[in-house]
Amino acid sequence: IDKDLLNNEVQLGNLMLYLEKILDVLEDSGGKDHPVKYLFIDEFQDTDDLQINLIKRFQQLFNFNLFVVGDIKQCIYRFRGAEHNAFETLVEGMGDWLPTFTLKKNYRTYKELLDQFHNYFTKLGEMHLLKYNDEEDSALDGVKLNDTEEILMRKHEYNDEEQFEHVLIQTIEEKL
Repeated sequence: IDKDLLNNEVQLGNLMLYLEKILDVLEDSGGKDHPVKYLFIDEFQDTDDLQINLIKRFQQLFNFNLFVVGDIKQCIYRFRGAEHNAFETLVEGMGDWLPTFTLKKNYRTYKELLDQFHNYFTKLGEMHLLKYNDEEDSALDGVKLNDTEEILMRKHEYNDEEQFEHVLIQTIEEKL
């Protein structure tokens, strides 16, 4: 940290440490005068415990409205501390919360892909590796499906890069 100060820079790895030091000073000074009324955090599933605790401390100090969005099934930062219970950790000890909303309509993903995800998520849920209930969390629940018989997605298998290129070019030519 001292090196960062001398060079007037912030290393990404030290960012949370700086934020924690700033919060310590603000809490000690009792300074609550701030213009922030709302804080929106997207991709919340990728926060780690240190980040969650800092968010909670800032919210308690400044009393802003907190809105978080994320999908725990999309958590890709477990290798650096993000956990499957990020949302529960946030709510823990924070008092009254407005309702949680689950968005179940998906207009971007083909049914065939959602079927595969549902199978994977169900298995992970059964193994207690993911909070996913086959009945409640169906990946297809409420999804508007294509009524045509058109094949929207195909699975291609290949053994090497050359075969992959051949299959890719053939598939593109079929669509032209």
